[in-house]
This record gives sequence, structure tokens and C-alpha cells, in this order.
Amino acid sequence: LLLATFIIILSFVYSKQHKTKTRQSTIPIPQSTQSTNTMSIIPSSFNSPPLVTFLTTANYVAMPQIDKLFLNAPMIAIKSANLLAYAISLYAVSQPGRIDGQAQQQQQQQKTNDGATTKPLLDDDNNDLKKRESIFMPDGYAFSIWAPIFIGELVFVTSSFFMTNPIIQQIAGSFVSAQLFQTLWTMSFRPKYQSTLPNVFVSTFNLAGIAIALSKAHGVYSASTSNELAQYLIMLLPLSLHFGWTTAASLVDLNGAVALKFPRKVSTIVGYASAIGGTLLGLGITVSRQAPVYGGVIAWALGAIASALSKKLANADDDNEDEEPLPGSNVQLRLCQIGTVLNIGASALTALGYTANMWKA
Repeated sequence: LLLATFIIILSFVYSKQHKTKTRQSTIPIPQSTQSTNTMSIIPSSFNSPPLVTFLTTANYVAMPQIDKLFLNAPMIAIKSANLLAYAISLYAVSQPGRIDGQAQQQQQQQKTNDGATTKPLLDDDNNDLKKRESIFMPDGYAFSIWAPIFIGELVFVTSSFFMTNPIIQQIAGSFVSAQLFQTLWTMSFRPKYQSTLPNVFVSTFNLAGIAIALSKAHGVYSASTSNELAQYLIMLLPLSLHFGWTTAASLVDLNGAVALKFPRKVSTIVGYASAIGGTLLGLGITVSRQAPVYGGVIAWALGAIASALSKKLANADDDNEDEEPLPGSNVQLRLCQIGTVLNIGASALTALGYTANMWKA
């Protein structure tokens, strides 16, 4: 019933919009680049911030009940629900009109026009969203991680029909909750949510919801005694990638929202706290759960942020006014570099121990 409800909601939400304005991208993932100026039968106003905020809250509250529901459900129903939830999420992220897709289109237009200036990114109140730029923004290459995430989870939901591992049942509720949060994120990561202070954080809460739900699933597998390589590659690897990346993405989105709505000093402090907190979280989960992939993903994200900061600082040295670094960039660069090295080290050491245990089994 919950999944059916989301299908109905999606039929309302993803109607094409008359006009769509954008803010700067923070979490680019693949989506259609077709025009969004076509009208469908149902107006896009059905995607209202109050509705999506309510559904986000409801999903948080319902997570324990969803877990209990799947623990008592038939395996065929569980596997079908996993596949359906993944399909809904995949459909949702492919729809046009999301902020990151429009920002990518603008960047492509600038390249096509030999760097000529295009219209600024605006929210629905015509506010320039370049102010959303923060010192916790990764380089563009970092977002390529979405490809193995989607492919890995597709392998998981399809191959599970040929598996009898009880872990599938134990993590199904969390997996479905994560996919629903991702669907809600695609609804909230749109220009109409960027004008007011409460609404700008809805996408952050949905990204955090993905990470929290996947953390529960990741913890279940990590606590199990399964050391089979095939099961690791099919189940834990894609979940670890998704869990790690949405952990980082939540912090990136939080920093963007704070930079947009709060003074620059506040944004700088939040940026420092995110770098330190992300580093400590990566180390803690990597070591306590023997999870080298998670630490590797956190290192990937922090390294991409350090790369972006390095480029801006280098361009500033070349007197490029368009690439002037934000206050606190030098300190943030060092924090991210240290976090990257520490998480790489923890992942490498953990991987050696994990591999040794797998070979013993």
C-alpha cells in the first residue's frame, strides 16, 4: 500500500512545468535533459512543499514499522517490494526539472557559447542562487559514483529472486525506506523549495534519511557472519557505496542551504564542522563495522572537495576574478586533505583484515 501510494503521488508530481528556474547543483545524478516546458494533464503544483515535508516526516516515523512489516512478510513479496521501490526511485531521478539537471544544462550552454555569460541561476523569487556556493562542495568527477550505485542495486534487486539468504529479509525494510527517501529527495530538490528557509532543508532531510536507512541495512549485514564473496559483491558493496555517498551528500546539501540562507561566517563554521564530522564518522564506521568501502567513499568525497578548493585557490593566484575562493578555503582544504588521508588509511587497514577473514572462511 505504501509503494502504491508513492506511485500515485509520482503521477502527480512529475507533470511537466511551464517555467522552471534553478539554483546551483549540489548532488548531480542522471536525469532526462528534455525540455520541461510541456504541460501534462495534471499541473505540477501538486508537488507542494507541505505535502512532501509531511511525507518525509511520515517516512522517518514509519521506518521501524516498515522493518517489522518486512520481517513477517513472504520472501516473494519482499523481493518484489525491493524491485518496485528501486524502480520508482530510478524513475524519479530520471525525471526532468530537478535543480542539478538544469544547472548542468546551463554549464553546457556556457561551453557551447565559448564561456559566454548566461542568465544567473535563480529561485522562484528571482534570488541569485550563486550565493549557495559553499566551501564543502566536491569537484564534478565525484558524482560519477552514482553509476556504480544504480548498477549495483539493480543487480541486487534482480539477483535476490535467485537467492535464499535471510539477510535479504532483514535489510528489506531499510532498503525500501531508503528508496522512498530518494524519491522524496527528487521531489524536494526543485526551485520551488529554495525560496523559504524551512523548505530549503527538505532535500537535506531526505538525503539524511537515505543514509540513516542504509546505515541500518549496512549494520545488519556487517553484524552477520556471512563472508561469501558473491554475497558481499551483490548486497553489501552497492549498499556501502550508497550509504557512504549519501552521508557525504547530506553534508554537501546542508552546506549549500546554510550558505544560501545564513551569513557567510555561519556557512564557514558549518563547512569546518562538516569536514571534521565527516572524517570522524568515516573513521568510526569503517573501524567499528570493518567497512572499508564506506571509508573509501568518504575519502572519495573529501578528496573531491579538496580538489575543488585547490582549483579555486590556484585560479585565484592567477588573478581570475570569476574563481575567487570563499573565506576559509585554505583551512577547509587542509581539513579535507587530512580527512582523506585518514580515511584512506583506515579503509586500507580494514580491507586487509576483512580480506583475511574472508579467505579463512
